[in-house]
Amino acid sequence: MKQKLLIIDDDEAIFTLLKQIFIKNYSVYTAYDGVEALCYLADHLDPDLIITDLNMDNINGYELIKHLASSKVLNKIPVIVLSNMLRIEMEELKRYPIVAEVFVKPFDPLVLSKFVNNLLSQKKSAVSFNSFALSSSSNILNPLN
Repeated sequence: MKQKLLIIDDDEAIFTLLKQIFIKNYSVYTAYDGVEALCYLADHLDPDLIITDLNMDNINGYELIKHLASSKVLNKIPVIVLSNMLRIEMEELKRYPIVAEVFVKPFDPLVLSKFVNNLLSQKKSAVSFNSFALSSSSNILNPLN
């Protein structure tokens, strides 16, 4: 089964570009803002990676990252940020452990693709290795905690 990417951006050109880059190797899902992304996550809870812009209507990327980071379930999903903000401003996002990388628009699609492939291959290896391990904090009756 293909790993899943959730791409959140309100720019149709970015959607098209990212779909073209990733559709061959990954299942790609899209959302136009943080509200649509949270609805997707509430229904599915299972993307392997989130790629998000910061400047969006409704719930923006900053608010989305804060929400994801504070969730016991969603804080395991790595996030890549794409934005046209200054890199210095975006580096503040790195204080959230879920933020794997920050790319400034315009970005190099080949560099992004290579980063995603490396990140998800490491994640897949870690999941395969630990797939049968139960942590001592696991709650079988309530797995969302």
